[in-house]
Amino acid sequence: MKHFGLTNAHLMKHSRKTRKEQFLEEMDAIIPWQRLLSAIEPF
Repeated sequence: MKHFGLTNAHLMKHSRKTRKEQFLEEMDAIIPWQRLLSAIEPF
């Protein structure tokens, strides 16, 4: 009989978000990235 380990898909489906992932999602929602990038693009 073969034993199967947990797959990444299974872990992603059932795991909680890390603080880092939650922080990055919040930053993406808050910061107007297109305006910021257009402002610093000439440099």
